[in-house]
Amino acid sequence: MNSDTGRTGEMMELRRLGWTLAAIGAKYGITRQRVHQILEKAKKAARQKRRAARMAAAGGPASSGAPAASDSSSNP
Repeated sequence: MNSDTGRTGEMMELRRLGWTLAAIGAKYGITRQRVHQILEKAKKAARQKRRAARMAAAGGPASSGAPAASDSSSNP
């Protein structure tokens, strides 16, 4: 998660340091709910990036370039 830059990365670091959502929101002039949304989106992106890296290392669909599922419409 250290690759995050800008406001989102700063928010993640502040949260890691124990800042509340409300305090972070006050710093950036947004609601605590919006801070929560931004942080959840960043966490989801990080999880997807890690999953793709694991799939590529294991030789899964992410590394082969082939479609994940075959098209059954061409087979009778």
